[in-house]
Amino acid sequence: MSTPDQSRGKALKIALLIVIISVLLVAGVLITSRIVYLSTDSGVETQGKRPYTACVVSQPALDKAKVSVSTEGTMSGDFHFSCTYETRKGSDGGTSSKAEVTVTKAAAEAVETNADSVFDEFSSGRTMGNPIVLEADYEFGSHRKLSLATIGKETFVDLYVLNGTILYKITYSSSTKGFFSDRPTSADAVEVRVLTIARDIEDRLEDCSALPSTGQTRAQRRLEQARCPFAYED
Repeated sequence: MSTPDQSRGKALKIALLIVIISVLLVAGVLITSRIVYLSTDSGVETQGKRPYTACVVSQPALDKAKVSVSTEGTMSGDFHFSCTYETRKGSDGGTSSKAEVTVTKAAAEAVETNADSVFDEFSSGRTMGNPIVLEADYEFGSHRKLSLATIGKETFVDLYVLNGTILYKITYSSSTKGFFSDRPTSADAVEVRVLTIARDIEDRLEDCSALPSTGQTRAQRRLEQARCPFAYED
């Protein structure tokens, strides 16, 4: 016959065993769910959203920048367009990215009078995440600014450019899955992707700047204006 002390000892052992088993079960569930999460590709499914012409980026450039899917577009004011592109599911493993391309047009007189002021106002930009301004030594426009910030588990790179009277901004954010938690994507990788998008925009601006100002039929002008809306004042 067991004594009261022995009975209490057995009860404590059983209770401890139950606790250990419960902890192991919970840990197993958490580990399993995390493994499933890590093995699932990040990104969004392909959509049929067409971007605005003013902020469109070519598909090869989007694919290279790992933001192949057009997901949103907004328009405001006389000439202010924004297009959002995101990672297509299965195209970049556990990395999920988003690029927002904003294109607007400054008044020609304001640019001629004080381009620095026009650009400074446009590029005042992000304040969260203690952004740092990086050296932007590439040949984009007459004014350019590149900044980097880490907010939570995301890397943010913002590029601002003034090219003639066109102001454009590329905001690229990206995070990568990790076993214990998601982490910001490498800033170097994000910068390369931003520059890929910028080069595509610059190529189109250069192409559109070469359009003839006279000698076009009305139909030709409409076609060119649809392709290069920022190349025309009216």
